Amino acid sequence: MIWKVIKAEMTGTSHKKNGTPCQDVTKKLVTSNSCTIVLADGAGSASLSELGAELTCKSVLRTFHRDFEELFDMDPSLAKTKIIHSIRTRLGIKAKKFNQKKEELASTLLFVSIKNNKYIAGHIGDGIIGIIDEKGDAIVLSEPENGEFANTTYFTTSENYKYHLRLYRGEIDNYNSFFLMSDGAAECLYHKKQKIFAPAIRSFSSWIEKYDEESVNRALLENMTKIFPKHTTDDCSFIMCKSMSLYENIFITNEY
Repeated sequence: MIWKVIKAEMTGTSHKKNGTPCQDVTKKLVTSNSCTIVLADGAGSASLSELGAELTCKSVLRTFHRDFEELFDMDPSLAKTKIIHSIRTRLGIKAKKFNQKKEELASTLLFVSIKNNKYIAGHIGDGIIGIIDEKGDAIVLSEPENGEFANTTYFTTSENYKYHLRLYRGEIDNYNSFFLMSDGAAECLYHKKQKIFAPAIRSFSSWIEKYDEESVNRALLENMTKIFPKHTTDDCSFIMCKSMSLYENIFITNEY
């Protein structure tokens, strides 16, 4: 089974106005028998959050490329510790170089890692993880978690991360796509009260089947840039992987 991945990140209008860089990061790692997609949304209150989001994504790719089988079989509590420890170690080293606390590199985290017929998904903070089943229906796998107030959430640097990092494991027999979106993108692609996704999700999935990844990435970003600012001023990011059993062009992509 081969996986194709599409993704895009868009700087929010509020960040453009303030001269702030995009704090959303998406990355992927695809091999002949595995696929990992990850998204991190840097904390707006953290001075180095875009760097923290980048390092967080790279750490997750490396961890699952090396230890997928171990993490799949491991006790959930131990798996959480292993995943976050690798992230926090990397953030701590970088923070020391900048003479900052690691909290200045805070971000949320969403990921899905697939190997052969198994998957592991993880989520801390806001944003949404979704799946598309064999019927073509887009379903929520993991909802956003906010703090005491609607505009607060949890991060990889939070001291109580074990209580807020949610792990999901299973087999992918009934799923052909997984997707991640930041909270900004969710404002445009997800109806909170009805808990349903916008029809655009199915369109994105269809595009993957018909066109090459680079073309879809451009179209995805063009649509986000045109439509999303009407609904949110926040940064927006989206990444989707889809199984393509007959996809002939195999590329091994390393983004860590």
